[in-house]
Amino acid sequence: MADARDNIDDFWDISKLIPKKKSNIPSFSTHTPVSDVVVESKTEEESGAISAEERKLDFSSYKPSDAADGKSKEEHSYVPRSSRLIRKVTIKPSHDRFDFYDTFRKAALIYFDYKCQKCEFTPFYSYKPQYSQMTPDQKKYYFYWRDELRRKRFLKTDYSYVYLYAYEILNLPEKIGKEEGLALLIEVWRAYRAELPRLDANFSVWVQDYCLVYELECPFDEIKDFLFDVINVSSFKEFYLSDIRTGGNEASAMLAYLSDYDWRKGKYAGGDNAEMYRMHVEGAMQQVFAHLFSDEIVEKGDVNKITRTAFPGSLCTHTVKCILEIEYSSVSSSPELRRSITAALKYTENKLRAILGIKSRLAIKDLPDLLRKIIDRYFEYEFAKLKRERERANMPEYEKLYDAPESSVSFEDAIEIEKASWRMTARLVEGTEEQLEALAEDTATNKCEAAETEKAKKTKEDADISVAASDETANYDTYGLSFEDIAFLRAVASFENDRISAIAKEQRRMPEAIAEKINEAFADNFGDVILEESDEGMFVVIEDYTEEIIEWLSKIPK
Repeated sequence: MADARDNIDDFWDISKLIPKKKSNIPSFSTHTPVSDVVVESKTEEESGAISAEERKLDFSSYKPSDAADGKSKEEHSYVPRSSRLIRKVTIKPSHDRFDFYDTFRKAALIYFDYKCQKCEFTPFYSYKPQYSQMTPDQKKYYFYWRDELRRKRFLKTDYSYVYLYAYEILNLPEKIGKEEGLALLIEVWRAYRAELPRLDANFSVWVQDYCLVYELECPFDEIKDFLFDVINVSSFKEFYLSDIRTGGNEASAMLAYLSDYDWRKGKYAGGDNAEMYRMHVEGAMQQVFAHLFSDEIVEKGDVNKITRTAFPGSLCTHTVKCILEIEYSSVSSSPELRRSITAALKYTENKLRAILGIKSRLAIKDLPDLLRKIIDRYFEYEFAKLKRERERANMPEYEKLYDAPESSVSFEDAIEIEKASWRMTARLVEGTEEQLEALAEDTATNKCEAAETEKAKKTKEDADISVAASDETANYDTYGLSFEDIAFLRAVASFENDRISAIAKEQRRMPEAIAEKINEAFADNFGDVILEESDEGMFVVIEDYTEEIIEWLSKIPK
């Protein structure tokens, strides 16, 4: 009975009624020839030149190679030379036992110099594009597009073509040197980021990791015009902020990272005001950053560590795959600092709105008084200069004639003027022309000789004074102040307000910071601070110490 029931059940087993078929699923190997992996057309004529050439390709000549530039497969560490935020980078080899993309690397080496004639654009999409996923038309267009790209001609493309090109750069270090590779990554990124905006997210990480792996500096100059956007999408922002003392677009990058307010999206920041906003927001906030991010603050900041695989999201072969371990100073770990910078940025915009006559103001909280003074000082200097330029432009032409000449006056020019005066006198006085001309020549000769004598005497006196001063100040204590600090103090003692601002601007330091350093030096060595801020907001020497400071300065050569 049991056998009968089994036979009845088998009647309903449809799989036993279907004839067995031989499996056509191909077996994959890392040593599969390219011609077997590439999708071919039905006929040789349809396949075109690429497929005809591919039939000749074979991996027999392929030899595995370590990364170029002497990149060690062993773990090694280094300290970046120019970065102030990244403390240490350790590169560890990947311990994966399998290389899923070895076939891609072999094909990339063979296809590296491949070219194709002009052809029409063919769309291509793949999550991780490879040669084996492309149709003959797609391959033909890729090689044509890549050849044009190498000639600095940027044709229409898709994300997948750009990513495939980037994979070649990342995975063929023996073909492309590290400096060249970085330049090529930035070039294709810059060329297509507006058309393909999602490139920012991937290329910001790949360029960063490429620099860290090959010990290259952050390419500020090459990406500074879109650094603000890069910071917004970067997963490791400290890399792009590694030199926080620089100005311009780096200040915008700092704002993107450390502020909760995006001034570029402000109601009045566009249109005709765009350039003025950009210039003065960056200028004022750079002064704020120069004060906030001193060496001491950076060095005392919290040290964080991240560990991750290099080039995430890319097709990365075993040859270049590695682990990055990065120790860095996090300058944004303090919520108070973030609130202060956000408030300073809003205060800066309020100053701009006031200048433009806009009544609306942004609400401000938690703005330290010192940051307020720094921003006020910036606008006081910049717009006082602008006011003078406008007054000069609106001045009647005849009033401009009363201005002192811009060129300096020399003895030679004075002598020529006097000669011309004597010649004119000779023309006006009858019968004395020859005598007056002779007198003019004698006078000019005597004055020229006197001028040369005076010049030589002055040179000798200056040399004697210099020697005497150097002898006198050889052991003179400068209290540890630099030449620039002493020049700043001279300007204060002489009431040269423009010179004070110029020195501070040259050093990219706020006048308050320089004055504080001078006061600290004198407090330790002289016994008291010597500078104070006047009612007009400028620094002056305390009246009780004026004579002593002038005497002290007179003994130090300029």
